[in-house]
Amino acid sequence: MVEKATRAEHEKIVNSLVARLKQNNKYNAIGINISYNVNGIEGDVDVLTYNSDSKTYHFYEVKVNYTSNTYSKALHQFKNYRKAYPERNVKGIFVSKDRVRRLK
Repeated sequence: MVEKATRAEHEKIVNSLVARLKQNNKYNAIGINISYNVNGIEGDVDVLTYNSDSKTYHFYEVKVNYTSNTYSKALHQFKNYRKAYPERNVKGIFVSKDRVRRLK
């Protein structure tokens, strides 16, 4: 039951984030729950945006709670994405219910 509640809370954070990003009007594309498998590197992205003016992707990794462990997992996911797509200009953002932090 806890897992189901956590999943629901995760989806709530993702949906809230996407709603805010859509209001911003600076992204040409917003993708949700994107899986990738490139050159043997596999992963998923909670929210991925693209701005054609700056040619920048924003990689948003959502975790329900902020801990050093969840941040480390998000950072690992971000680094894998950057390895899969080295030609892309990608900025990483960690999002939880109580914190937003840059992944670098």
